[in-house]
Amino acid sequence: MNPVKTAIVGGKKVSSKIGFIRSALGQFDFMLIGGAMANTFIAAQGHQIGDSYFEKDQIGNATLIMLEAKRKKTRIILPADFTGMTKNKQIETRELGQSLQDFTIYDIGEHTAQRFGTVIYFSDLIVWSGPMGMCEYQEFSYGNTAIVSSIVLRTEKGAKSIVGGGDTLNSIKGLSKSLFTHVSSSGSALLEWIAHRTLPGLDALRDLTNF
Repeated sequence: MNPVKTAIVGGKKVSSKIGFIRSALGQFDFMLIGGAMANTFIAAQGHQIGDSYFEKDQIGNATLIMLEAKRKKTRIILPADFTGMTKNKQIETRELGQSLQDFTIYDIGEHTAQRFGTVIYFSDLIVWSGPMGMCEYQEFSYGNTAIVSSIVLRTEKGAKSIVGGGDTLNSIKGLSKSLFTHVSSSGSALLEWIAHRTLPGLDALRDLTNF
């Protein structure tokens, strides 16, 4: 049986990780998308996202990515419920399809965290870059904490886990890096290497050694 490979992508902007996302299609079996960037994909599907942040200029790219994912047999899983705040400063959880008017999404919901966790449980390789929400605030840290727990548990069971990026590392501050197979402080470099198997610095070293 072929190993199951899962990419977990979070953070704010699709545009900052679009190169990795595109190159990962066909290489990974699952792609779990959280954080504010998930809002762009959800909006591209025609759903309302209330007052939540999204990249309007990336709607077209998000649509193309979802179409290409189907063709290349990478299953993209987006949040189906969210924790956020109303204009009256009330913290609530709402499901996709419910009215999100006057509502701002700040975290994935419990059902989404459980669904992501199930995929992680059956994965043999897990690559994670980008938090699942505004986890620097305790009220919106549940989703990220749940994902971390799922990755750590699966790593203990023998899966390989690769974690990268400053925001990602901030979200696991206080945890031992030994809980993961590899931890990189540079998310962009990690994703570029996974996407292209090269980095400008490595290319320069190769050129020097071949001089």
